[in-house]
Amino acid sequence: MIAILGGAFIAAVVGEIVIRQRVDVAKNKSYKDQYINKRHMMFEFLLIMMYLMILSTSTFTEKTLYAFLLLFMSVMFLIRAFLDFAFRKAENRHYITAMYVVICLAASVIVLAV
Repeated sequence: MIAILGGAFIAAVVGEIVIRQRVDVAKNKSYKDQYINKRHMMFEFLLIMMYLMILSTSTFTEKTLYAFLLLFMSVMFLIRAFLDFAFRKAENRHYITAMYVVICLAASVIVLAV
């Protein structure tokens, strides 16, 4: 499992470097720049709290826990990619966020297959 997560992390780093070389992507000046607005930030915090409540009430195997975590992250990145595309298309951040969605989904499938 750790090897899969490590591979996904390396793929994300390499993918982000490649995308930033090919497309002009605006960099975040502060931590809050990754959110569209305060409602988006609160929505993500709410989703995280709901996810933690689901995990605290259920018992999962390690494989299922990692798969759910990666699926949850892909949903979060999918929402962020949509909002980036809809509201900040000129900054081209949706390319990197869409890459994160694909990596999280692929890693989730690999975790379930192994």
